[in-house]
Amino acid sequence: MTKKIITTASIRQNNLHTVILAIHKYGPMSKRDIQAKTMLSWGSVCTMVDELERLGLIVPSGKSTGSVGRRAVYYALNTKINHIIGVDLNIMGITAVLTDLRYGILKQTFHPLTMLTYNNVIETLFTAISELIDFDEKGNVIGIGIAVQGIVDTEHGISVYLPQVSEWENVRLTELIEKKFDIKTFIMHDPDCIMVAEKMLEFQKEPDINNIALLRLDKGIGLSLAIDGVISTNGYISELGHICVNSDGPICRCGNRGCLKMYASVDGILRRYYELSGSPYDPNIDFKALALMAVEGNEICVSLFKDMSKYLGIALSTLANILPIDTFVLYGAMIQFKDLFGNEMVEHLQKHIFYKSSPINVRYSALDLNAPALGAALAVSDIVINSMNFE
Repeated sequence: MTKKIITTASIRQNNLHTVILAIHKYGPMSKRDIQAKTMLSWGSVCTMVDELERLGLIVPSGKSTGSVGRRAVYYALNTKINHIIGVDLNIMGITAVLTDLRYGILKQTFHPLTMLTYNNVIETLFTAISELIDFDEKGNVIGIGIAVQGIVDTEHGISVYLPQVSEWENVRLTELIEKKFDIKTFIMHDPDCIMVAEKMLEFQKEPDINNIALLRLDKGIGLSLAIDGVISTNGYISELGHICVNSDGPICRCGNRGCLKMYASVDGILRRYYELSGSPYDPNIDFKALALMAVEGNEICVSLFKDMSKYLGIALSTLANILPIDTFVLYGAMIQFKDLFGNEMVEHLQKHIFYKSSPINVRYSALDLNAPALGAALAVSDIVINSMNFE
């Protein structure tokens, strides 16, 4: 085992990382704030802040209020350099954002997928990325993060399987993007990206909440887990949509019966509507239309949402019985209709939990539908800052 040699240069690198990571995490800070968060000496903080400012990585962003004594200067990341592109590669369309290192959105774009084929998805993905690179005229984009549905091999940058997209198998996505744009690229499972955004934007001021399960409820069902504050899922083990909640239920696309996806996803609920009603396909009937029909009292639609309440609640209780979950977060297009399933879902959740010292909190995400793309950009910004070499 090679012994790590500690030198003045390595101490300097470590201290610079410590200071810039604190500013990245907590936002504009004074030198005293930085000292309190990092536990570095006052002299080290002053030296590191001055050097980061000289390198152009941080800039003064204002002064403390008050008229007594000398007002403290606050420092923030320089948002004019080191930009990140985050992308949500979703079969409903491709959302892309250009951000600074602190998650400020500089530009956002959406491109629908006209066909669910390999060529169309790749072409649309390249178009979305190119649009943001062209917008950032000075060439400040230093990283790209892609939130990907389906099965994802994050370590090797491979999208193993993308639901409903033909000719898509073991696509070396990071390699394709890096070859096209010559920018370091990372891919992640889309619910993990949403979790990154939730932890940064919603849970940062609630340090006591460490065990979170996040579900993305859209055309499919995605899961991300943060246990003891660490996001611990990956593309291979988070297919909650394919756990069996009713062994006598309808056949899923995967070939099994009674998958949760058949009861609690947009695709599943639409398929069951046609099976139960016997109605011919109508392009004007989408999930929103079914929800409005349920509000109006349509018996089949009311039963669909009752089934969603029951089986989603049972699935959440299964997670709560085997993991120390204290908070569930639901995100996605379906939660705008939470009044149709939310209360009964929580009842089924609490009913099937074996033991908890206190009720489990269920939240509905307040984030925009760009959260997967924004979370991907946030994750890459962390990687970029941690890998900075301050020469």
